[in-house]
Amino acid sequence: KIHSSIGAVIYKQYVNQALAQNGILEAKDMEFLKNIERTLAMSESQSTQLIKDCKENRVSILIETTFARPNVLPEMVKKVRDTAKTLEVDLVKDLQVSRDSRKRMFSVEVDAGIENNLISENSQQLLADSRQGLQVEEADAKDALLEIIQRRSLGHLVQAAAALRQQRGGTAITDMQKMVRFGRLLPTQIEAAAVSDAEKQELLLLFQAQALQDGQLNEQKKQDIDLVKTMLGFTDKDLVETSV
Repeated sequence: KIHSSIGAVIYKQYVNQALAQNGILEAKDMEFLKNIERTLAMSESQSTQLIKDCKENRVSILIETTFARPNVLPEMVKKVRDTAKTLEVDLVKDLQVSRDSRKRMFSVEVDAGIENNLISENSQQLLADSRQGLQVEEADAKDALLEIIQRRSLGHLVQAAAALRQQRGGTAITDMQKMVRFGRLLPTQIEAAAVSDAEKQELLLLFQAQALQDGQLNEQKKQDIDLVKTMLGFTDKDLVETSV
């Protein structure tokens, strides 16, 4: 059979090398492969299957490489998505990539996208592309997004409080601004036992002061201040009672 012949080995080796170098099979590659097909009297179905096997193998290797690293990198996840799309490889039907693995890659890419402001309340194309490309169910995507926002918001709040204790106000504000970036996607109260109510209130005052630094309080700044109140678990009534 052709799959066990030397010709098939040469054929697949050439395809694998071309995909590794260029990411696709170019016109010159297809012309060379056609010559091999004629020489070996390969049927169209045989050559089609060999190319399909090589494309699936290319994506499979990328996924293995992605998870072989100590940390899954967002740029590798994007490469997996883009390559699978270009080569028309289905991660579920063709490669049986597990639900957990697809959800993990989605989480990594979305986390980095929010951190780098590529995903925001007004820009969510990357969020949609990642979910579609990795074939993540809507419920799993929502769970992953909620976990990311809660974890990252908590991390930035704790770091802001630590900076506050060290009298590094600028650093505290930067962490609060990063916290807000995550909170805008899904406003929710942060459960942070390590940060006292007094520290939360001081951070809110610091954030408000920064917003008023130029003397103007536009609608976006007002929304961000209200968001910080929500994330820190404050109501206007709480703040009035505290100030009395």
